[in-house]
Order: sequence, then structure tokens, then C-alpha cells
Amino acid sequence: MFRILRAVLNTKCMVLALIISAQAPVAKAAATVFADPTSSCSGFSPCFTTIQEAINNAGPGFAEVGVFPGVYAESVDLSLMGSAIGEGPGSLLIQALSAAGGATDSGVLIDPGAIGGPGTGTGLSTGEMMPFEGNIFLNGLAMTSPDTAALGISMIGNLTIADLVVQNAASSGLVGVVEGDASLTRITASMNGANGLVMDIIGSATGNELTANQNTDDGILLGVSENLTVQNIEASQNETGAQFFVCQQADIGDLTASQNQLNGAVIIYGPDDCQPSTNATATGVWQPPNRVVSLEGDAAVFGGNAAGNLVAEMVLAENNGNVGIGILSSTGVAELDGLIANDNASSGMLIQSQQVELNDSAALGNQSGVLVIAEEALMTRVQAFESQTMSGTPPVDGTGIVVSAHRAVMDDLQADDNLVAGLALLENQAGFVPDYTLVNSQFDGNDIGVFAESSVLLDVVLDDISSTNNASVGLAMSDLATATLSNVSASGSDVGMDLFSNGNLLIETANVEFNGTGLRIQIERDDFAAVYCSNFIGNTEAGLELAQGSALPAGANFWDSATGPTHPGNPNGTGDQVVDFANGGTGDVNYSGFLSQPATDAECPELLIEAVPVPALSQYGIVLLLFGMLLVLWLSKRSASV
Repeated sequence: MFRILRAVLNTKCMVLALIISAQAPVAKAAATVFADPTSSCSGFSPCFTTIQEAINNAGPGFAEVGVFPGVYAESVDLSLMGSAIGEGPGSLLIQALSAAGGATDSGVLIDPGAIGGPGTGTGLSTGEMMPFEGNIFLNGLAMTSPDTAALGISMIGNLTIADLVVQNAASSGLVGVVEGDASLTRITASMNGANGLVMDIIGSATGNELTANQNTDDGILLGVSENLTVQNIEASQNETGAQFFVCQQADIGDLTASQNQLNGAVIIYGPDDCQPSTNATATGVWQPPNRVVSLEGDAAVFGGNAAGNLVAEMVLAENNGNVGIGILSSTGVAELDGLIANDNASSGMLIQSQQVELNDSAALGNQSGVLVIAEEALMTRVQAFESQTMSGTPPVDGTGIVVSAHRAVMDDLQADDNLVAGLALLENQAGFVPDYTLVNSQFDGNDIGVFAESSVLLDVVLDDISSTNNASVGLAMSDLATATLSNVSASGSDVGMDLFSNGNLLIETANVEFNGTGLRIQIERDDFAAVYCSNFIGNTEAGLELAQGSALPAGANFWDSATGPTHPGNPNGTGDQVVDFANGGTGDVNYSGFLSQPATDAECPELLIEAVPVPALSQYGIVLLLFGMLLVLWLSKRSASV
């Protein structure tokens, strides 16, 4: 078990003695030293020509090293702090200074490969023997390395970094293990030979304005044992853009991950799924379909048994070589707003959590758009367009939105022009009857508008749904237990609605227009189905076909003619055809009492239809299973050295 050790910094030492007047030198405390390759230090003393000499003379206690502008051709070892004055490591601030001696955010480069340098070594490190004990503050520095990492940190204490540039290192830009808290602000890690920024933080962490571009391996990889808050992240043209492994709470906002070879952004949170990255060497790798992996964390070390929570807002993933946005937890709650995933080679979004709230999000031009696996899901204003390919795992690939949940409430979904389906509703786990409510949504130009299939029965409520111009079927729903379809419009398909009922099916106030077959119903055994107060207009083959079942009440419907439907039992009928045992179907469709004009509220009888309230999400304690048809996460180890 990791020990969480945090050195407590005396508040009076937080006053930065380096933020000084640029007009004249003033006396410095003994714990403040300076480095200047010109040996000037603008008149401040003690002045050393290398940062290492200044470090060796820093201390005792909290020490400050002011670094004047220049290229420092050296490999700096913080473990030697105070060695020239008989002291040892302690809390340390290294601050870049302007030529006049004021604190600044740039102008200092540490490069062991520069002329006159050793030609090898880490730009700055805490040494290789023992972790550095004390708090470390690094402000306004740039560093690189010709043969290893630019910055290597192994420490017990709190780490604060601001205005750091680590780039063009032969290995990683920043590699760190921190037993304490970390604050990371305005860090750029680019064009490094391995990872950009990779850290294990045994504590909590905050990050703001982190940029990792064109690194050979991961752009950003943070493993955090407690809480993580990061904002304003950019990770582009790496192998994988940004990965976060968080064991308790995560708050992530304004993240852009684009043009990465593999995945854009991966977030794994909650104690049951938290995988410490073992000295910052682990990476998450997406595996091919049909590989089911058990993800088990060390809850005794990381956060106990409390469920994790994730808040993610304004995440953009574009043109990545695999999954755009991947989110995984088996115990947590994911609150997701403003997720955008476009033109990724695999899934735009793959989200698995115990509870998912996904709002105001969209996916365009991915292999599959949005995949949600949850016990409970609440989705509002989610769009998915132009899912492109199908590679052997229908209906997932080529589908705009896939939902696999015990219960889901979906409001204002739009899924158009997807190769397979606009929306697929699937079972989550054997033995649980999924309960799906879909309202105020539209599906246009897919092969299938809404697809529902399960090895167990589904409870479904659809209200105010528009399915238009879907080539094969507007609504294809089988294994229905209790299903109510109200205010559903299905037009422009070979089959407007193709429904298989294993329980109670009720259709009312539907508009079924200009399809081949408008409504095809199969009723299992003596289960009940009924169609009322709906309009069947311009369906070329049949308005309604009873393909299986003994009886179907279908009164108070309009069949595109005041004379009623075309049927052998209605010799004067010229409207859309009704097909049952009399003309090639099965059973008996009772269309008597048909309407002479399109249905209105005044003409429709009062039916046993009640308004469906939108339920709030509740807590459950069952761990989700990843099912094999979806892409899953496999955590593997890859080496990275400090």
C-alpha cells in the first residue's frame, strides 16, 4: 500500500522572494541563490554560473533558486540540494527570472546536449537513488534531453509546476511519480520520443492549459489515486491523445484530442476500475472486438469502496485512428455534457458506467457514433450522423446511437444517414428486462431508423417519434414485452414499422405513410396487440399486415379513403390494404369502425394510454458486464523510464 506523505509548507515561505524590483539589488535570505551563465545575476548574490551549483548551495529549509535567462548546458540533479553547504533536500522553488531579476514565465532552457554540456542525461531530475522528500515548485522553465527524458520526478511531497516546456527529448517530456498532490499549469510537452506528460500521482491533482502534441507515444497520461480536476487540454498527433486513470472523482473540461494514431481521449474512473500505472508506465490500449476483459482495481489502496464520479464537459475528439472518446467505470456516475466525436476510425464515443447522463452531444462520420452501456442512462439532445462502415459486428458498427441499459430515458435524439441504424436498443445483461423510454426524437435516411433486439423481452415506450426515409425499416422492434407507441410517424421505408410482440403492444395516433408495407405486426401466442386512431396513407403494398397472431383490434383508423381499407371483407374499400388470413396473412384484423378522414383528437376514443413520466436516475449496486460485440478496454503495461 502506498503511503500518502505530504510535506506541509510553512505559509510564510510561500511568499516568493524572487518577485523583486528590477531596479536595484536587495539583500537576500540565506535560502535564496541565483544562477546565470554570464555570472552577472544582475547584481544579486550568491550567484552561480550553473543551476546545479545553485542547487548544491540551496538551503537549509525552504530554498529558492532564481534562474536568469540563458541556455544551461547541464543535467540538473535535485537530490544534490544543499550538498555544498552540508544540508540535504527540502522544499525547493526554481523560478525563471528576467534579465533584470523579476519573475517571468520563459527564457530558461536546460539542455544537456547543448555545446559545453555533458551530452547525456535528464534535463532535470530528482535523482535515481531515493525519492526527493519535500515540496517542489518549478516555474517558467524549458528543458530537453538528447538521450532520455527532459524532466523526471520521483518525490514525496507536493508538486507545483507552471509555465513548463518539455520538448524534443529522446524519451518522454515529463515522467513523474508524486506521493502527494500535484498542480500542473500551462505545460507544453511536444515532439518527444516517447510520452509527452506521464505521471502517477498518489494524491489529488489539478491541471490547466496542458498541451501535448506530436509525441511518439501517449500525449498525456495521468494516474491519480484521489481526485482530478483538469481544464483546457489539447492532445493531438500522438499515439494516444489523453488518458486519465482516476480512482475517486474526476472533473474534466475543455479537452481536445485530434489526429492521434489510436484513441483520442480515454477516461477510466472509480475504485473498481482504477489501475495504478506502476511508476507511470501503464497505458490503455483498445483491443479488437469480441475480447472481453475483466477490469479489477486495488480498492484497498485507492479510495476504498466508494463509487467514483465523473464530470466531463466540452470534450472534442476528431480524426483519431481508433476510438474518439472512451469512458469506463463499473461503479460510478458519469455526467457528460457537450461531447463531440467526429471522423474517428472506430467508435466516436464508447461510454460505460453504472449511471450515465449524456447531454448536448454529437457524433459525425465515425464507424459507430455513440455507444452507451449502463444500468441507467438519461440522454437528452444527442445526435449521431453518418456512421460509415460495418465490419462484422452489426448492429453496432454503422449505427448512430447504441444503448444497452437496464433502464434508459432518451429525449430529443437525432440520428440520420447512418449505414445500419439510427438507434439500436439492446439488452444489457441476461436476466434483466430492459426498460426504454424514447420521446421527441427523429431518425432519417438510415437503413433502419430504430432497431431493438434482445434475448430477453424489452419494455418500450415511444412518444413523438419521427422515422423518415429509412431504406429498409423505420422501426424494427422485436422481443417486445410491454410496448406503447404514441404519436409515431413512419414514412418512406420498405416497411414503416415491423413489430414483434411477446406481451402487450398498443399503437395509437400513428402516421404511417408512403411505405411499401406500413405496419407489420407479429403477435406471439395469445398475447395482445391493438392499433387505434392512426392514419395509413399511400402505403403501396399494405397499410397493415398481421404476419403472425390470431386477432388484432384495429378500429378507429383512417385508411386513406372514406370507404375504408382494401380487404376481401370490405368489397367497397379502396384505401390502404389490410392483410390477414383472408388475403395472405394470418389471423383476423378487426378494422371495423374505420374513420372517413384523418384521425383527430375529437374523433379518437379515449384509450388506456397514460402520460409517461421521465424518471430520475436511482442508485444500483450491480457491476456491469462488457458484452463482446462492443469494443472494450484492455490495460497493458508499457515501459517508460524516469
